[in-house]
Amino acid sequence: MVQKAEIIPLRSSHRKQTSLYQCTVAAAVVLLNPQVFVAVASNYRQDEAGAASAWDSIFKRPLGHAPTPCPHASPALLLRQMTQDEIFTKIRGVLVDALAVDGDDVTRKSVLTADLGAESIDFLDIVFKLEQVFAIKIPQGELFPENLAQDPRYVQSGKLTPEGLTLLKGRLPHVDFSSFEADPVLKKVGSLFTVETLIKFVEFKLAKK
Repeated sequence: MVQKAEIIPLRSSHRKQTSLYQCTVAAAVVLLNPQVFVAVASNYRQDEAGAASAWDSIFKRPLGHAPTPCPHASPALLLRQMTQDEIFTKIRGVLVDALAVDGDDVTRKSVLTADLGAESIDFLDIVFKLEQVFAIKIPQGELFPENLAQDPRYVQSGKLTPEGLTLLKGRLPHVDFSSFEADPVLKKVGSLFTVETLIKFVEFKLAKK
């Protein structure tokens, strides 16, 4: 944990130490929460307005926006600072490698199965590569639920029951079910897994680190 003595007040005598101050604050504000930054910085500036100004001068962005990654930040911190576009770029690389598809064919709306030709065996490889690239742990069945169709409480006549749909939504908080809910046919579950779904899943996992 960052100690009080380690935070360097942003005064004229410390202009040359701005990068160190940036790194220290970035480490203190693990989740890049501007309100936490204000609380931390105010302890040294005794002024919330000054803290907001410090955020802007240090990170070159208005309060409420994520800062430019600190060059000395840890890999884990840099991963948490990734934008959706940066996450998408890495996921596209994962899919190109795992599915042997052209990078231009991988868009945010691409369905893993229908558009990119992913099969059940490919999901294991995708999960493994996502764990490596983003330094996250994905328990079995967390990203791609398993054995759902084998329980009559969850699937009847080829469709998810209300209980089954509730269970699936609980397992996949990062998935948009708005169109699927109208006709929850089991065979259509695969259409839920798009590249956008992977982006939101990775964001969800990184935020919990």
